Amino acid sequence: MRIGVRQVVAKILEVRFRPGADTALALATVVAFWFVYYVGARTENELASFLLFTILGAGLICVVVPAYYVLVMREEPLTSLGITKRRWVLALGLSAFFAAGSIPQLLVVASDKPEVDLTAHLLGNGLVFWEPFFVYGWLQLRFERAFGILPGIFLASVCFAGYHLGTFPLEAVAGFILVGLLQGALFRAVGANLLVVWPLLATVGSAIGTLQGDFVFGWNDVPVAVALLVVQVAAIAVFARWRSRTSERTGAASS
Repeated sequence: MRIGVRQVVAKILEVRFRPGADTALALATVVAFWFVYYVGARTENELASFLLFTILGAGLICVVVPAYYVLVMREEPLTSLGITKRRWVLALGLSAFFAAGSIPQLLVVASDKPEVDLTAHLLGNGLVFWEPFFVYGWLQLRFERAFGILPGIFLASVCFAGYHLGTFPLEAVAGFILVGLLQGALFRAVGANLLVVWPLLATVGSAIGTLQGDFVFGWNDVPVAVALLVVQVAAIAVFARWRSRTSERTGAASS
């Protein structure tokens, strides 16, 4: 059955109020991550900062908890986290287009920091899967389910900016809202596919944002980023397989 333009527009503009456990957990992860981010950025102990931000924050709060909740506890598919093949060519094409358009801004920002190795910085940011996953695959889709498409985009972008409060300059935080709105709209336009954000667009956008906040990736940071990405992808894969086996057992028992 074909959906008419009016139906599509009505769906986009629909606003509802159906918050639930998903919404509460999404908000709890935002608050928890803001606290971890804030404290981790201020501690002078490198080990404590690593354990707080990288392990507890980026690793557990932003990826493992949402993935476990959605895939294992809710027994929902990977598409509920923005992981899908749907419109992948369009998603990558749009991502490449907007990433290329952001490069001039990156070069301007980087010109003020000649000591930065831009290659290492870009690679380090490109390995950051957890942030697009957390903001769009987790937060935006939970808020959309509770309040509608446009409120979902807006609330996710506010949360994206919000957890940077206290660690980034206010002008950069304000800019994150605009970035979140753009990327959130693209994410929804391609059918909630994370490929429109990560890895291409997020690499350039995050490289700009981290430079503005004086967070610089060097070659020493790359192995840690690789290890974190591998662990996160492996956790999602394990949870997805767990869900698949549970569904198979349930189907076999009911037949």
